[in-house]
Amino acid sequence: MTNENIGTFLAGCITPEFLGNAKGVKWLAAYEKKEGKMTGTWEKAFSLFEQLQKKDLMNLEPLRKQGNLINNTIYMGRGKMIAAYGSSAFLEECRQMNEKEVKAGTSKKYEYVMLPFLGEKKTKNWTLTLPAGYVGLNSALKKEGNEEKMDACLKVMDIISTQKGQEALMKDLRLDNSYLKQFDRSDSKAPSGLESTVKDGYVYYVKFPGKVVEYLGLQGTQYLSGQKSVKDVLAAVDDYYLNGSKEADQDLTVVGTSPKDFIYQNYNTRLKETILGNLVADSIADYSDAPIAVANGGGIRASLYKGNILGDDLKAVCPFDNQILVVKMTGSVLREMLEHSLSEIDGSRGIPGGRFLQVSGITFTYDSAKPVGHRLLDAKLKDGTNIENKKDYTVAITDYMAGSKGYLEGNGDGYTMLNLFSEKDPKAKGVTPVKQNVGTYRDAMQNFIQKHADALEAVKAEGRITDINDD
Repeated sequence: MTNENIGTFLAGCITPEFLGNAKGVKWLAAYEKKEGKMTGTWEKAFSLFEQLQKKDLMNLEPLRKQGNLINNTIYMGRGKMIAAYGSSAFLEECRQMNEKEVKAGTSKKYEYVMLPFLGEKKTKNWTLTLPAGYVGLNSALKKEGNEEKMDACLKVMDIISTQKGQEALMKDLRLDNSYLKQFDRSDSKAPSGLESTVKDGYVYYVKFPGKVVEYLGLQGTQYLSGQKSVKDVLAAVDDYYLNGSKEADQDLTVVGTSPKDFIYQNYNTRLKETILGNLVADSIADYSDAPIAVANGGGIRASLYKGNILGDDLKAVCPFDNQILVVKMTGSVLREMLEHSLSEIDGSRGIPGGRFLQVSGITFTYDSAKPVGHRLLDAKLKDGTNIENKKDYTVAITDYMAGSKGYLEGNGDGYTMLNLFSEKDPKAKGVTPVKQNVGTYRDAMQNFIQKHADALEAVKAEGRITDINDD
């Protein structure tokens, strides 16, 4: 779920009993004037999350481990997930994905419906649609004698345009409402099936100022992952709204667009070459002007999905603030570094170590069946030239790998052969700094995505890392 999804879900949980009545409307009006706070009012919005967890209907363990994020549309389309949160547009995406999977012979045909938000016992259930804008028609126009007025309204709606000039997609829900939605010219399907879902329901107009809903979702994610309490979340949202935050604005800003999915799953960046790992490593090489770059597989924690990319999406992919560091190292040290990166592919408790390196500018082959310390078979530059032990190579690593946090308790991923900073460990031989504090993985990725937007589609697995025992 995106930050906007989670924030909207929280708002949805509190709408019927609060924002949908006079007390809530007054609160929202005061809030828009910065005369109200979420603290002391919104705690109840989180109660549904708590109930779902208690009934074992929501598993938060992957999120708490900063584990794999999944594409809900794909999983719903393949029938591997029975329920997911989303808008009416998401409903149609699931249907279309299932149609593709059925045609490809990879899934059975499934039916999809929207479930309503659950309210209190005396509150009618209700459903959320996510339009770019509503056009309302008074129900009185349906009465006898108002046919001309109704017809005139419909004609106006036929030629109405959106604020930014996108084409408008109109759907008659037979609910005295129609809506506009930006859409892809190649796919003009409107979400269907909403008539029965919203029958005898309500339409609530709830509009929050600025990016409050997205930031509520951003903070809500930290609550779900166990990093913050409800009290801390609401305090952070209040502070953001009342005082502003450059960091939060960056998290919620679109920094680029991805033409396809770059998937992180089953700790794949710690086991083999991946297109996501190649993207990160290429970004580091480009940003640092280094011909060779490496990225810890453990520093890559989430997928990057097709569509708009927020600053927070990059933070999810690469959450750590370690600084890129450019060094010169001998070929002997480079080979030792690569050998070390293969030492925890078996992992402990079935989880491979994060020291496995994704690479740019070089290729290497290894044998996972061999014992630790003897797995690397060869290492070459991308032009096929062998890496020579006594020759110097310019490589982008991180200060973390170079001992900025020491090497105790797994810090630095054990790359002691690169140590430039730790005073408690022997300093590296054959390694000298060239450029420090270049930026984070996130900085490099944002720069690459903006600078080389047309090249993202071509990023692929291309044999940079080969395990001769890979089935």
